Amino acid sequence: MCCVTIPRASFSTRTSFSYPGSSSSDWILEGDLNRDAPPAAVHVGGCRMAGKRWKGVPRDVALRALAEGVEACGHCRPEAELGFVDG
Repeated sequence: MCCVTIPRASFSTRTSFSYPGSSSSDWILEGDLNRDAPPAAVHVGGCRMAGKRWKGVPRDVALRALAEGVEACGHCRPEAELGFVDG
């Protein structure tokens, strides 16, 4: 018997997010498994703790996400880098 080649599925859900290291963005919003869900976390650009689904965003978008309650990464601490004070 010979092996059967199965074509890979289309990964169209990854079009709005990238893989770490593929961009030089200063701030990252990590996406959730459900692409319609709000972001899961905010990271400093280049953070190795960012998951597979993320997108680079400008500073004001990262600040707004933190103000709206999106979790800050405990590893890279974007809230300290942004000067964000909760409250």
